[in-house]
Amino acid sequence: MHKTLLIILVFFFSCSVYGQHDNKRKILYNLNKERVINLSNINSEYDDINVYFLLYETRKDILIFSTSRASNGQNFDLISYKIKLHFDTRSRKGFIRAKEQDSDFLNMVNSDKDEFGPCIVFDHWYKWKYFSYTSNKSGSDNIYLINILDLDNNKLIAARDEVVSHSINTDSNEGYLSYNILAERSFTYQSDEKGDFDINGFSIPDSLNKLEKIPYIRGKELNLDSLNTTWNEKFPYTKQQVIVFCSDRPGGHGGYDIYYAKWNYDLKTYGTPRLFNNKINSPKDEFRPFLIEISGITFLIFSSNRDNGLGGFDLYFASINDIVYPDYLYGFTKRNKWYQDDKE
Repeated sequence: MHKTLLIILVFFFSCSVYGQHDNKRKILYNLNKERVINLSNINSEYDDINVYFLLYETRKDILIFSTSRASNGQNFDLISYKIKLHFDTRSRKGFIRAKEQDSDFLNMVNSDKDEFGPCIVFDHWYKWKYFSYTSNKSGSDNIYLINILDLDNNKLIAARDEVVSHSINTDSNEGYLSYNILAERSFTYQSDEKGDFDINGFSIPDSLNKLEKIPYIRGKELNLDSLNTTWNEKFPYTKQQVIVFCSDRPGGHGGYDIYYAKWNYDLKTYGTPRLFNNKINSPKDEFRPFLIEISGITFLIFSSNRDNGLGGFDLYFASINDIVYPDYLYGFTKRNKWYQDDKE
């Protein structure tokens, strides 16, 4: 039976002044004093991980992530927050206002098992949109897709049964699907089919880039040897020219660390990964990085179980503009030095 799933995103706003904390719904930050901000108005004493941020031009935004708070740490569900992010480029100060909202859409997605890795994969050219998430409700981790019929007027509507991504899932564990229209119209995801977790990917031919075929097709395999090692590579997320992911390979700051790499248009693969420094990574674990741009500044949202959190894994927010060049993340030219490095 087809399910009609509906989530209405309602704008939430109120005025603020610096130096106040409004009933724990708003946090203030100053990038002149701190690099990484704990989203304490969202985090709980349980694990909060795997964030995805829906940014609308109307500024009516929503944050979706996985948390074990509802089950007192027993399993992960997807929940959502209405959120407003503000950043003043002159003062380098801003605020983050957030309020949890009930979601009929996510209530239909969640089960008594684990749901994590939310992402919306879409292609403006071919006009298809899917809500993707990972769940172990069938035993191993599988990627699920739900066709989204509407993303306009701040409504996220789906009216089809969810489907397993038959072109990706195996008897092993697959998860964290991401799509990049600029990188050969390619999907990337994690899989432990070969033992340790690797990042896999494939491109979609134009002839097959149609809504009804997305869960079933598998195009040309991407060569992602530049990203993978004999250790674990997990939590890939792609945005324009860049992929960010986590790895427990040697040479990091401890545990899982966040890496980034740029797509090379000539070689049709990603260049050599670079490690974020210890202002972002910690001696503990960092999971599921997500890139977002606010007022021309590039920010990273990620999860970490570093010291001095609220408990378990918390969500963190950090500026990375002076670590990664802005045109490396969002530019379309070949003039920055990272591109030249990748060609050598």
